[in-house]
Amino acid sequence: MLLQRRRILFLILSFLCASHLSFAQGKITVSGTVASDSSNAPLSNVSIKIKGKAGGTTSDANGVFTIKVDKGSTLVFSIVGYEDKEVRIESEATGLSVRLTAKISNLSDVVVIGYGTQKLKDVTSSISTVSLSDERQRPVVNIMQELAGKAAGVQVQQFNGAPGQDFQVLVRGFTSLSGNANPVYVVDGIVGYNIASLDVNNIASITILKDASATGIYGVAGSANGVVQITTKKGVSGAPRIDVDFSNSYQTVAKKLKVLNGEQLHALQIDEYVNAGRASDTASIRLPAGWQNINNNWQDKLFRTAPITKVSARVSGGGQGGNYALNLGYLNQDGIMPTISSKKFFVGLTAEQTLNKWLTIGGRADYARQTTHNMPGGTQGTTGHGGGGSGAVTGAAVAYSPYVSEKDPTTGFFAVDNSNGQAIPNPLAQLYGTSDITTYNIINAEGHAVIHLPFGISYTNRISANISDNFENITQDPTVTSGANAVGGTADYQTFQNFTWLWDNILEFSRSFGKHNIDVIGGLTAQKYSTQYSENGGSGFPIAGIYSISSAGSRPTTQDNGGYDYWSKYSQYARLMYNYDSRYLLTATIRRDGASQLGINNEFAVFPAASVGWRISNEQFMKHQTIFSDLKVRAGYGETGNLPASLYPSYNVLNVAGGQYTYDAGGASYPGLGLNGTAANPNIKWEQTNQLNIGTDMAFLNNRLRFTADYYNKHTTNLIYTSNLPPSSGQSNVVINLPGKVVNNGLELAVSADILASGPIRWTSNFNVSFNKNVIRANITPISGGGIPSGAASWLKNGYSIGSFFGYISQGVDPQTGYIKYADPDKTGAAENGLYLGNALPKAFGGFSNDFTYKNFTLDVLITYAFGNKVFNANRYEEDGMYDLTNQLATTLGRWRKPGDVTSLPLAILGENASNQANNPYENGNDNVSSRYVENGSFVRFQNIALSYDFTSFNFIKSIGLRNLRAFVSLENMITITKYSGYSPDLNNGGTSPNTQGLDFGTYPLAKSVNLGLNVGF
Repeated sequence: MLLQRRRILFLILSFLCASHLSFAQGKITVSGTVASDSSNAPLSNVSIKIKGKAGGTTSDANGVFTIKVDKGSTLVFSIVGYEDKEVRIESEATGLSVRLTAKISNLSDVVVIGYGTQKLKDVTSSISTVSLSDERQRPVVNIMQELAGKAAGVQVQQFNGAPGQDFQVLVRGFTSLSGNANPVYVVDGIVGYNIASLDVNNIASITILKDASATGIYGVAGSANGVVQITTKKGVSGAPRIDVDFSNSYQTVAKKLKVLNGEQLHALQIDEYVNAGRASDTASIRLPAGWQNINNNWQDKLFRTAPITKVSARVSGGGQGGNYALNLGYLNQDGIMPTISSKKFFVGLTAEQTLNKWLTIGGRADYARQTTHNMPGGTQGTTGHGGGGSGAVTGAAVAYSPYVSEKDPTTGFFAVDNSNGQAIPNPLAQLYGTSDITTYNIINAEGHAVIHLPFGISYTNRISANISDNFENITQDPTVTSGANAVGGTADYQTFQNFTWLWDNILEFSRSFGKHNIDVIGGLTAQKYSTQYSENGGSGFPIAGIYSISSAGSRPTTQDNGGYDYWSKYSQYARLMYNYDSRYLLTATIRRDGASQLGINNEFAVFPAASVGWRISNEQFMKHQTIFSDLKVRAGYGETGNLPASLYPSYNVLNVAGGQYTYDAGGASYPGLGLNGTAANPNIKWEQTNQLNIGTDMAFLNNRLRFTADYYNKHTTNLIYTSNLPPSSGQSNVVINLPGKVVNNGLELAVSADILASGPIRWTSNFNVSFNKNVIRANITPISGGGIPSGAASWLKNGYSIGSFFGYISQGVDPQTGYIKYADPDKTGAAENGLYLGNALPKAFGGFSNDFTYKNFTLDVLITYAFGNKVFNANRYEEDGMYDLTNQLATTLGRWRKPGDVTSLPLAILGENASNQANNPYENGNDNVSSRYVENGSFVRFQNIALSYDFTSFNFIKSIGLRNLRAFVSLENMITITKYSGYSPDLNNGGTSPNTQGLDFGTYPLAKSVNLGLNVGF
């Protein structure tokens, strides 16, 4: 028996050795060139792979390639924009000439979907893929800038122009009243990736999954809001390549507001006194000597030309069966206001290696460090204008008197506008007197192994982790402002550290049986997140500039804080994709999710989804028609889940109440534990979104004209809502599921055309438009959001859309009295409050891009737009309210002055305030929350205009060792056509909160920029 085993082992080893020798002896060398069949121009970076095997190479700058293959192998030549070509190799060749045909149709393109890829022609769900052809010609400082106007159904809003700020991304509208509204971000298959660590120039493509059939595979991650999938650039086989992108930009504020000069302000102040019945007090108006000759426009002093410097470098390459890419990046953006800036460093490494026919390993690691000088959040020890934060600066730039100097000549501090008892903060004092610096460190790391099993089965094991921390230091310098000097300076330090790990286990089976094609995946995912935070602060420091907390003279206990939080998730999922002859298409998904944020009785839920498609153009009866190049109809329905914003809604949480508990009246305070105010609800359920999607894809004129349409209906139920409790309960509120729903109905249309596809001039155009209607169908107590000091403007109410405004309806100014007339729809004889004033969400939005190429010149133009949205311009409450003695907008020159004046602006009254109308006989209600401040927010913006010239075809480029060279100039956000009177119609003081949309109250303005740059390849 033993001898027999040894003979069998010897035969196996002999067979393997013989196979190895025959394999080695069968290798032949093939070399040649790859060029375009229409222009004969050499094609660089063409992927040349051995069909059915790992490994390959790429063509160089001259289109030349060399590769070793087995006799009888088939080489596959592929590059974006050209049809793939297969060449069978029967013998050694040294002058092989391969010609590729330009691709007009994109139906064979592969798109990234959840946990895999799929041919575009076989897709049954709603997916948008964004072209990044212009990312190297724009000063893109945030990845989401690349989505603006380029994908139907995806609204991208820069609600704050300050450096380092995030963008709001909405996929098919708001679905939740209080839960997460952000899409899921997936980078190279890693769910929940922190995209702040990515360099935009290292991204190859972005795909947005929009309907339940596409997003359902990601379940627990919050896919009710869509999924943004990012694929980064990888190395390719061949000699190392170096790509360097450099740009320098110059920003200025996109718009300035016209304000009153000194004489005009003085006339307004007199009107305010007279109309308030205090004409005798006009003599008390305090004016500095020579005030008529002083005319400071504080916006000119506040806004500056600010540079952006951006450098990206990438080294990539690979050998047989492996590839690598190392990228470095640097971004330095100064703000259009002094002291505001953001500086960021990137470094990333990706690598993958096929070790043998059954095992492939790979991984990636990214690190980013960002230091941001934020907009100060405090004021100069005074009442600010514009709602604090950036409002204290931008609002003060309008309100500050033009005849007040920058510095107090007596103290040397920045002056406070006390000219008429208003105590308006100096806008420059806020910037120079307060330092608010946040430093972020972000690390993303991932490793994976793919095992190829028999029968077309593969197993992927992936482990990823994210570590991020941020440190925020806020100090007020006692040598700069009188407010900080009075308390000896202040300091506040905050620290956060977050850690997340994710473990994926995925099995995939893919096989074709004749015309039947099937792909099945199943997987398990586990994830855990934890965070630690601390805060401490004080005031009264003995030495200015040295803010050691231990030396603070005052240490409020409210500034000593800290804690630890965590959550965990576990999921199981499966998906079947089937098609017969690319005619009859099916995708079915099921996912079971569990999350610790849910009630202990409802932690797990199951979310199914399915979609079908019929590619009519592949039917026999369509073979002889000449109208459609491609025609497909598809439909899908599915369920996805969303989580509450709070981490522990099912538990009674205890907080440490150090030194805050008093057990007897007038007694001492003691440390202790207290409830955090939110009562436990062990039955809190998943917020669930059910979505129907019906769509069609059409192509005409040999696929040169392409059209896509999608109709969707989204119903979000089990709405997560924080409900107030009576004081007798001992708690403040409880998180519950409301019985109603939030509904989003919409239509998305996208058209793309290769208008000129050949010849010296080429022209490609893309247009998309999206319509979305949002409504709340839930019996909720109205929830107030942002507004102005006299009341909230934004409310969540049953029967209305998220982002709706309510208040008084202004019917103009009474020509005889100068008072504002407010609507009285119920004919009660009194103005009615709480009337609907409009909505912040646009009725339609989209983008229009055109790419023109003539010889070596390329011109890219991107236009974005939104229509039907309203903006509550809360700035005008203070800037043309005319109720105090501060400076106002130049529009107030058109105010009512005498009987018979027909104008939209009322009379000016000092001390006008909605809260004291009953006691003030001269009250005109000018500062009420009303339609007077609601403006048309529609706009058309030339988002980017870029002109580039490619020097690659010049002989001197290759002689100096360059692979390619391109120079460009671009204009970003240069022209905005709008009726909105503020800085920008898409600014939003409420950020991503669904309860405060379209509110502009002292928000940091947007900038426009001129950009110059180079793209170099070695």
